Amino acid sequence: MDKKRCSELIKEYIILPTHSLGQNFLIDDGAAESIVDAAGIDRSEEVLEIGPGLGALTEKLSDKASQVYAVEIDAHLMDALHAVLDEKKNVQIIHSDFLKLSKKSIRQDKTSGYKIVSNLPYYVMTPIMIKLFREWDDASAMVFTVENAACDRIFAEPGNKHYGPLSILSSLYGTKEKLFLLDSNSFHPAPHTKSAVIRLTSNGTLSGAPSVLFPLVHAAFSQRRKTLMNALSSSGLFPDGKKQVAELLESMDVPKNIRAEDLKPGDYVRIAREIIQK
Repeated sequence: MDKKRCSELIKEYIILPTHSLGQNFLIDDGAAESIVDAAGIDRSEEVLEIGPGLGALTEKLSDKASQVYAVEIDAHLMDALHAVLDEKKNVQIIHSDFLKLSKKSIRQDKTSGYKIVSNLPYYVMTPIMIKLFREWDDASAMVFTVENAACDRIFAEPGNKHYGPLSILSSLYGTKEKLFLLDSNSFHPAPHTKSAVIRLTSNGTLSGAPSVLFPLVHAAFSQRRKTLMNALSSSGLFPDGKKQVAELLESMDVPKNIRAEDLKPGDYVRIAREIIQK
């Protein structure tokens, strides 16, 4: 979908991009091609797209995938989306807030492989990614367009000030790659910052981790200035408080004075597995 087609849709359906929803519609046809190519979609695979906007990516995804589930929160875009996509018989438009949707309500025990592609709204990038890692961890790959500055948090290594739940969980999901940048002219309205297209390819680690991993990681970083032991002691995950945490860390040879940002992603999986065995 080029800029001309985007403008026509906006005028015809009287669409005003909603600032509170972080709407920046992709209008660069070449960029859309590159994003879809980066996903490497096989014809047997399904695709979940979050925030299709005016359908620029959705059109191209439908040419590659067996089925596309396009989840859009904004009711004002429904008429335009249907106008663009109704001829695509393998596209299901879902009007809903993705953060409130269960996986089962979309895929319903599907056994086919699938991937996730999304031009993530900047304001809600983190909760969407965390939900995907928690509930959609069996996706074979995820391709996101994100604010370039957000890559600091996604790609941060232990010891870095940006290191936290997002970098840990994305590392546990699989291999991370920053593929290319998109300038502001690729979107309408043009954002004030550049965007980056990133690809995450699953290695199966996250899908095999205990579910307690998620509250554990968030608890560890809830009070960054405290030691890991103090942060976990007040998290509610350990009924016996500091004594229980101290015994756990000691049994795993984890120093009591270590901080959350000094542990590697794999260390959190080890701790999570130890918790469920106690």
